[in-house]
Amino acid sequence: LECILSTVNFLIAFLDKDFNFVQVNDAFAMADQRSPDFFIGKNHFDLYPNEENEAIFKKVVATKEPYFAVEKPFEYSEHSERGISYWDWSLQPVKDPSGEVTGLVFCLLDVTERRRAQDALRQSEELLRTVMDTLPVGVWITDQDGKISMANPAAEKIWGERRHVGLEQYGEYRGWWADTGELIAPEEWALARAITRGEVSLNEVIEIECFNGMRKTILNSAFPIHNDRNEIVRAIVVNHDITALRNAEIELKHSEA
Repeated sequence: LECILSTVNFLIAFLDKDFNFVQVNDAFAMADQRSPDFFIGKNHFDLYPNEENEAIFKKVVATKEPYFAVEKPFEYSEHSERGISYWDWSLQPVKDPSGEVTGLVFCLLDVTERRRAQDALRQSEELLRTVMDTLPVGVWITDQDGKISMANPAAEKIWGERRHVGLEQYGEYRGWWADTGELIAPEEWALARAITRGEVSLNEVIEIECFNGMRKTILNSAFPIHNDRNEIVRAIVVNHDITALRNAEIELKHSEA
């Protein structure tokens, strides 16, 4: 038991039913920059006063049922410079043969870095969404199968709606090369080439039939996204509606003629 307690990377404390420390492992002591002997005989809530947690401890003793917390915030009163940390922890009652609670096993795991990473990811996603929502060009983000996972309002406005289809259904998209009028084959869409061949396409001029039946001319670009093993895991498609500009150019040519 001593060997296990000294080698595990999570914090463990044994307390009596009045919440006095009976034993703590090295990880528990090191978290508070103290020696394990310091804690023996001292009351948990004299060292770490917290009315909410004390009520939880009392409830475990009264109900004889364990308690589990996820990412519960904590601030060391003597180490305010550390700021708020987050912990997964459990409180398990220890019972005697008659079923009475004689003590508690308190286990904690510091998940501060996990929480901060999740917060950073959430902020990045919110920033991405804000940027996409304000861009005047259409942006589509797909998974490794070419299925759309995210689109901004401008993209949906260009096409008339959003369709979550994979590569095998790209025949649902109708478009023609502007310079030749040739129908674009499903496998020749810039997105398909980005996913299957890793190609980067920039400002291809194509005419499309939107899902609402309208015809538009757009600049179509696509970029593959690779992971650290150089595998294609996503693709980004950018559409710029140039229908008005294209029509103006055609009218100008007619008027000059």
